[in-house]
Amino acid sequence: MKLSILLLFTLHVTLYTSSKSTPYPLYAIEFGVEFPIDKQRAKILTDHFDAYFGSIEVSKDIAQHTKTLDPDFEYVRYVGRWTVGSEARETIENGQRDQVLHYLLGELAEPIAPDTTTFKVANLYGTLPDNSTLNETDVWLRVEDEWMRITSATGKQVTVERAWDNSTASAHSKGASILAPVVGSKTKIRNGKLALRHDTASRLRWQEVLEEALKHNRENDAATWIDILMGNFASYTLGGETVPMNSGRQWNFQTWSPYSEDDLAEETEKAITWIQNRYRDVTGEWPTIWANNMEFPQSPDSPRLQMLLPSEHLPRPLDGFAMENMYAHWGYGGGSGKNFMWVPEDEWIEHLQSLMLMGELKVNARPLMFDGGIDNLKFARLPHNERERLINYGYASYLMGVKVEPDGSIYTKLGSCPIAMIDDKPQLHIYDCFTWDIGHPIETRLSSDALGYRIPNSSVFIRRFENGIVLVNPSAEQSNPIQLPDTEKTLIDPTIKTPASTTLSLGPRTGKILLLR
Repeated sequence: MKLSILLLFTLHVTLYTSSKSTPYPLYAIEFGVEFPIDKQRAKILTDHFDAYFGSIEVSKDIAQHTKTLDPDFEYVRYVGRWTVGSEARETIENGQRDQVLHYLLGELAEPIAPDTTTFKVANLYGTLPDNSTLNETDVWLRVEDEWMRITSATGKQVTVERAWDNSTASAHSKGASILAPVVGSKTKIRNGKLALRHDTASRLRWQEVLEEALKHNRENDAATWIDILMGNFASYTLGGETVPMNSGRQWNFQTWSPYSEDDLAEETEKAITWIQNRYRDVTGEWPTIWANNMEFPQSPDSPRLQMLLPSEHLPRPLDGFAMENMYAHWGYGGGSGKNFMWVPEDEWIEHLQSLMLMGELKVNARPLMFDGGIDNLKFARLPHNERERLINYGYASYLMGVKVEPDGSIYTKLGSCPIAMIDDKPQLHIYDCFTWDIGHPIETRLSSDALGYRIPNSSVFIRRFENGIVLVNPSAEQSNPIQLPDTEKTLIDPTIKTPASTTLSLGPRTGKILLLR
């Protein structure tokens, strides 16, 4: 049913435009850089990109000026809000603690009476909080309908204050579920309070996101990018261990059982629809909402992919869903890591297949070379030759999988960072490869046949275009020499503007675009 009505709801489709400075659709991303947009920068952005995302600084006047340059250009501003803010916390502390995410800490090892204050936890997940945490803030448990505050914890044993937060002490049976709040930050305490993680099924987070989206609209007519729309990021036990969704421990208060991935997907769909409708009630127009992280679906049944397909709970899909860390990264999530990492060859192939599938389904996927956060600042600080190599590889990898419709429509828009830090000052830099007019692909395989692009007995992938060819070696090893296909015109290496050798070898993780002259 979803696929049959898909075309009625597809949004923000970009056309291949040979007359534009960058023929294939791109969006720009920055993060952690003080880089206010002025008219000159707006001109550079609109000449080369369809959108600009991040913690961006743009005034209402400049935003309106930008629309005169390109009416379809979008500023897309970041919003997180997966941890509980001050207003939501006030609601929680006024009798609505079940509105934040909890996890199944364990079960009662033995039955307890209404006056029992010390008991053991069976089937304990992770560890209990240390006493320094307990001395600094309130940490609670829930057993059936009763709230309890932990006063001390050792091993699998806890001592609690019963009938806490206006609940009633009662007897509880052996095996009764013990719930605890999920912590939303490795820094467990913030401003003297436990850093709590929002529950997808509650409206508390989505109210905060809505308010941010309306603020973006008022300040500079900007769209909104919701970080951590779905997934396991920043979900920790009271002792600091992660609580992934597939642990079977994240708790659904509505069903009094662990969340399933389908449960969370459905609640997320309902939340986005709620935001869209409330936003339209206020402004009279639909919001533009991008989000991350879709990851790399391999089938239309992926719960994350469903966010880009119309459904009963989400009649109007997201306007864009990022596929982060397509080709390289500095670790995963948040502050990421310190060490640069290439995406391994087997994952690169999975990412290629996923990108091709997104084109086949005509959904607004947003492949992103790195992550949607601080990795882009790390990239901006690299020397020029390293940045250029990464961009050439990432762009060639994107061209290997992008699908162009007969009318030139392209649904998968590529994101990268155009910021370069020169003497610690940010500048916009447009990489040459983006400007090369390689034309439409003249061969397009199905995602199930992605390996058909690989040259037999080689690690190199090749794809033919109207105006040239694209080569990618995703392997960690130098490729064996390959013979270029015969062409009526001469293949030119645009980086050195000379004819390419008919036989060549690609270095590890190398992308190359050759143009016909």
